[in-house]
Amino acid sequence: VTAEDGLGLVGTCFRRAGNGHRWVILVHGYGRIQQNTWDYAEKYLAHGYAVLTPDLRASGDSEGRYLTMGAKESRDLQQWVARILQEDPDARIVLHGISMGAATVMMASALPMPDNVAAVVEDCGYTSAYAMFTIQLERLFHLPERPLMDCVDFMSREKTGTALSEAAPLLAVPHTKVPMLFIHGDDDRLVPYEMMQQLYDASNAPVKESMTVSGAGHASAKAADPVRYFQRLFAFTDAYTK
Repeated sequence: VTAEDGLGLVGTCFRRAGNGHRWVILVHGYGRIQQNTWDYAEKYLAHGYAVLTPDLRASGDSEGRYLTMGAKESRDLQQWVARILQEDPDARIVLHGISMGAATVMMASALPMPDNVAAVVEDCGYTSAYAMFTIQLERLFHLPERPLMDCVDFMSREKTGTALSEAAPLLAVPHTKVPMLFIHGDDDRLVPYEMMQQLYDASNAPVKESMTVSGAGHASAKAADPVRYFQRLFAFTDAYTK
């Protein structure tokens, strides 16, 4: 597909006979590529979903020089949803993201989307990229937020056209119009576990659920408890895609 700013974006579609009209778009995290979601894709396929795994801008085979931590990537998902509907106008689509991908799907949930988008799953997403980096700056380097983060915000806008502070799912979830499942490990040292509760509390999704995975670090909820992860995941997504 072509992004609104002209970048060429690449993804892979997996379908099996009998998948019907249930779809999921799996969105990878920062520094990753679509292949890093294929273990999730395998489970979705076996459960009867067709799967689309995009390379986000500036990742894998997609064009672009800069990531925007979900700000522009969320709008790119509108193009992928439209592409699925070219293939299957009756599609019922789940948006499932991990880490930066989770921020992306949360922000996408507040954008204009067709009714075919049925549910959102966010796994270890941050309240805002700005807040996440500020916490790590203080934790790892014992540096205060200002003036460094002000400079980062300014430079990100200069380089990408989008400030880091604009990648803010906490401002998006009050406008979510579809059911949302929040997942987080309670030993996450990159995106603090408390961020999930902040996002959950701020969400105005018509239905919202949360799942805590004990002992799981960042983006490792599935690995820490795979049976419970997929049981809870499919109990949620199946309710809105049938």
